[in-house]
Formats: sequence, structure tokens, C-alpha cells
Amino acid sequence: MPKISTINITRFTAALCIFFAAGTVGGRAVYAAEDGPGFPQLDTSTYASQVFWLFVSFVTMYFIMSRIALPRIAHVMELREAQKRNDLTEAERLNAEAEEALDEYKQLMAKVQDDTREILGKAGQEISEMQAKRHAELQAEMQEKLVKTEKSVQKAIDEALDGLTIYATELTQQASGKLGGVKPANDETAKAVKSLWKKTKTA
Repeated sequence: MPKISTINITRFTAALCIFFAAGTVGGRAVYAAEDGPGFPQLDTSTYASQVFWLFVSFVTMYFIMSRIALPRIAHVMELREAQKRNDLTEAERLNAEAEEALDEYKQLMAKVQDDTREILGKAGQEISEMQAKRHAELQAEMQEKLVKTEKSVQKAIDEALDGLTIYATELTQQASGKLGGVKPANDETAKAVKSLWKKTKTA
């Protein structure tokens, strides 16, 4: 906003003084027209007083406007201009702070996302490793149980075969004694029965 200069003050004061003098002369002219013929501004005897009062009015108005009224107006306008500049500066500062906060927020969110992806990746890898380890442990346990089960079954089969061999040996000896009158030895009978069992299993 442009400042109020001395030239502008002088022009404004001169205009007011001219307006004031014109009003004064016009009033005197009306008064002279009512009281007698002639215009007061054409009366040379009043020129000195008119010039004097015009000068006094001009100086008075100039002093009032230049020392009191216009400085106050200029001061108020300067205050308003300074307030506007301060408001603009504050707005720019707040805008810069908001942009900086937004950038920090974006950086923080990007870091949080990267950390989240890293944590999820590690968790998935650990879960996969745990599952593989547990699967291997379960397979080992199942294999061990299977081996134990096979051994138990084989042991039960062997015990059953031993019982059957003893029983078959006794029956064979009894049958041989009744039929042939000769009772074979236990070892020979057991070997014959076991040989027969092996042939039967092979078949």
C-alpha cells in the first residue's frame, strides 16, 4: 500500500482551503446582494482581509491535517499493513510446518510398512522352519514307533511259532509212536517241524 507523502497532504489541504474560501466568498456575496449592489470579491478594499483569512485558513487546515489527522491515518494504515505482513509470514510458517509434518508422517508410515513387512517375513520364515522341524520330528517318531511295532509283531510271531513248533513236535512224536512204534528224538522232530514251517512261509 503506498505511503501518504507531503505532496498528497498539501494537495488535500489546498483543496479544503479552496472549498472553505469559496464558501466564505459565496456567503458574503449573498449577504451583499441582500444589503446592497455589487460583489464583495470585486471590492478592492476587502482583498487584504480575504487574502489574510485565506492564508490563516490554509495554514490552520494544513497544520491540522499534517500534524494530527493524516499522521493518525498513516499510522493506522501502517499498522494494518504490518499486521497483514505478519499474518502472511505466520501463514507461510504454519504452511511450512504443516508440509514438514506431512513429510515426517509419510516417512514414518513408510518405515512402519517396511518394518511390518520385515517382521511378517521373519515370522513366516520362522513358522516354516518350525513346521519343517516338527514334521521331521513326527516322521522320526512315527518311524521309531513303526520299527518298535514291527519288532513287537515279529517277536509275537516268533513266540507263537515257537509255541506251535513245540506243540507240533509233541503231536508228531505221539503220532509217530502210535503209527510206527518209534518215537523220534525231540531235536529231530523240532528241526523237521521248523523246516516245514519255513517251507510253508516261503510258499
